[in-house]
Amino acid sequence: EEGHYKCFKVDVDEFLRKVYEKAKQGKSQLELDNWQVQCLGNQKEWWKAKLERWGDNLWQSSKNEVRFLWARILDYLRIYRVYQDETERRPAEEAYKRFLNESSDRVLNLEVKMRLAYVRRTVGMSSLEESYEVVDEIKSSLKETQGKNERKRLQMHLSRALHEYGIVLQNARDHIKARLVLDEAMKLRTLINDLQFPYSLFQEFINAVQATRTLGYSVDSLAPIGWRSWLISELEKYSNQFKEASQPEDYGQTLHNLAFVHQFLAEEFEKLRNFDEAEKEFNHSLKAYDEAMEIRKQLRDRRMIAQSKVRIAQCNLGLARISCERGDNEEARERIDKAEKLGSDVEGIYNSTPQERFRWADIKQIREEASRLKKLLNSMEKEH
Repeated sequence: EEGHYKCFKVDVDEFLRKVYEKAKQGKSQLELDNWQVQCLGNQKEWWKAKLERWGDNLWQSSKNEVRFLWARILDYLRIYRVYQDETERRPAEEAYKRFLNESSDRVLNLEVKMRLAYVRRTVGMSSLEESYEVVDEIKSSLKETQGKNERKRLQMHLSRALHEYGIVLQNARDHIKARLVLDEAMKLRTLINDLQFPYSLFQEFINAVQATRTLGYSVDSLAPIGWRSWLISELEKYSNQFKEASQPEDYGQTLHNLAFVHQFLAEEFEKLRNFDEAEKEFNHSLKAYDEAMEIRKQLRDRRMIAQSKVRIAQCNLGLARISCERGDNEEARERIDKAEKLGSDVEGIYNSTPQERFRWADIKQIREEASRLKKLLNSMEKEH
């Protein structure tokens, strides 16, 4: 687009030639065959001029739509941060901002601002002010909007903006306010039948977990009321709904979230030295994480594959700790080896994905715990 992305090189000619040759073999692409007949004088790259003219016409007639589509493609592919000659670029963010500079579509502009806030949070650059401003602007627009369809679109944007704002508050350790905002997101998502409701439900649980780990809160003080008796089955219900609706990304993510609840319960049982129950929960967690990772592999989502591997490594280390307690050193070492291998896999993904580098703490924690357990095993074996 206008030469902004010199760092992205794609051999479009070669790609389209292969597509055309494959389509031609089917002898059913009448339009393509007609194009070839019309371009007999330019057989070698007859389609190139056609494509360029089509692109020029589209750009002139629908420049804003093309800008938005390009930004969404970069966002979908998570091309958030790249380095060209050691210069940092933020392709998705830049593309959204170029759209905003030219667009006068009020509702679409609010959607883009909401998506921009998400992109910036994903790379660890969000701010409370930015997230709040997006929520406030959408709420103000809702008050001024009468049309049913426009209101529905704005409500959908608001539900996501509230969800994102809740996460930013959580990351800022304002866990009480985060819960209030996530509650608001859930109520709105219930009202408008937003299929993303289970994400806000799970996020409220995550907010409670983070408050427990960082500030010493009781998890039950901020988690959904009575979560131990129903949260896993509720997430399982939503994951099945996503599966039946052929939404693999949401299906995989909800399975991953369900697995985390099992993992948290396992760690609770482990602290209580109830190792039998802890082992059961870790194994439930591993099963769900593995299923989620297989879906993510099919989607080729390396960022999410990395997150699956981090959690699987953590569960293996949990099972290694239990094996140490039981004196099963061989099993413990096997689990530690698996965790270290997964950590190395994640390191490779993070090294090739600039926007994920802020997650290096995940790898550090895996390696530190693996090292601690190996030292413990070595000392135990020396004593015997």
